[in-house]
Amino acid sequence: MNRPDNIHDFYLYYLSFHQDRTCRLLHLFGMILAFFILFYVLMTGSWQLLLLVALFYYGLSWCGHIFFEHNKIVAFRNPIYEFIFSLMMIWYILIGRIDEKLIEAKTFFR
Repeated sequence: MNRPDNIHDFYLYYLSFHQDRTCRLLHLFGMILAFFILFYVLMTGSWQLLLLVALFYYGLSWCGHIFFEHNKIVAFRNPIYEFIFSLMMIWYILIGRIDEKLIEAKTFFR
C-alpha cells in the first residue's frame, strides 16, 4: 500500500474511506443541511442553532461510516483537511465524476 505524501494522495486516502455510496450520500445531505442551517443562523441571528450545524454534518457523516462503510472515522486526524476533502468529494458527486476518483483511490491503495 502506498503512503500519501502530497495533498492529492491524501485526498485519495480520504476517498478510500468512502467507498460506500450511502456513506457518501449521507456526507452530501449532512453538508447541505449544515449549510442551510448556517445560512438561517446568519440571517436570523439564532446563534444557539449553530450546534445543529455540527450535529447534522458530523452526525449524518458518522452514521454513514458506522452503519454503511463499517470503517473508522478519520475526521479528527486533521479536521481542516477532512472538511476540504469532504467538500471536494461532494463536488465530484454533484458533477458526476466521483466514480473515476474512487477508482483512482482504489488503484493508489492496492
